[in-house]
Amino acid sequence: MTKTFQHISSPSHGWLKVTMKDAQEVGLTEFNFSSYSYYRRTLAGTEMYLEEDCDIEVFLLAYKEKHGELPEIESVYSDNSGIESMRRLP
Repeated sequence: MTKTFQHISSPSHGWLKVTMKDAQEVGLTEFNFSSYSYYRRTLAGTEMYLEEDCDIEVFLLAYKEKHGELPEIESVYSDNSGIESMRRLP
């Protein structure tokens, strides 16, 4: 079953929203991504917002290798996503 992830675009940039659990499922950790990506901790776990110019590709390639296909991507636009005010990944 193919999973769906949100690609969030703002006037200045875009990110793919994944959970830490999603990343770990395909063999990745926060250290596989650049400091141009962001994260926040919630009661449900850690959400990561992977930067569109390089980090999204890292995740999608690992996802495809694990599952044999790419996930579905849902595009969402936000004038003020608040992502850039979150903490940067290491």
